[in-house]
Amino acid sequence: MNLLDSLYQPVALTSRWVFRVDDRPAIARVVRTSLELLAKLASDDSRLQAALVDEHDPPLAVWSSARRPSMRVLNSPAVEELTAGIGEQRVRAASICVPDMSLRGPWLGFAWDEVGDWFDGCCSAVLAGDLGYILEAGALPEWVEQFCDVAEDHAVVTGYVTAGIASEALAHQSPYERAVGMASHVLGRGDEWKTLGGNLRGVFWGNLIDDADMKRVRASAGHAGESAPWRCRQIGRRWYVQLSSSPDEVKKDDLMKLGRWLEPSLVGSGIPFTADPRLGVLLDRPA
Repeated sequence: MNLLDSLYQPVALTSRWVFRVDDRPAIARVVRTSLELLAKLASDDSRLQAALVDEHDPPLAVWSSARRPSMRVLNSPAVEELTAGIGEQRVRAASICVPDMSLRGPWLGFAWDEVGDWFDGCCSAVLAGDLGYILEAGALPEWVEQFCDVAEDHAVVTGYVTAGIASEALAHQSPYERAVGMASHVLGRGDEWKTLGGNLRGVFWGNLIDDADMKRVRASAGHAGESAPWRCRQIGRRWYVQLSSSPDEVKKDDLMKLGRWLEPSLVGSGIPFTADPRLGVLLDRPA
């Protein structure tokens, strides 16, 4: 067994919301509800619970104007202070991960940075946790409900729920995002991929679809039948489209079918990327 084989790589359940950078109330709501859910999930594990309130090694990092973050324990006063600071534009980033993801045992994390990622004019927040722990605790429905509740906000541009490698869960770019950017760069398109798409497209276990895009989907492919391996749910002016299977049992064939159905809303379909920055698991674009 080599070193890479011996590394512990638990599967992560990840929620990600992409929203407008300047909408501080929406950002504060994402941060508040994510940290509250994280604290609730940790209450079922003494190790996680102790790590959240460890005053000798506070886990919550909050960046303001200083170069180094201030470290805090995760409790109600800290969440109140953090969300107030976001609303007043005193706080520019926050993150937490308990415990170290390289250690065996359940873990939970969250990250937000106002600098954003490679979406022009948008930034994102990520909530992630040990998938096995979440499934065992029966917390998957609550996880999805929190994602959808936040996604109703008009400031949220798009988002997803998916399972992946823990070490990538809190990164600012998913493998799909990096691949789309690199593919377009190789093709010599430069920044054109933002409006033309790359040679790749994506779809997740759970997908947030704008109402206008859903109308395009249904105008092109019709309504999904009862036999489709996914379910659609309207949340405000958006739709949450999720595979029927558990996130730890996703079939590639189901992803491909869902990708074909969502074709009009996916990157590379002719819809400007900046209008709907779709993210997802890598799927080959049909020739």
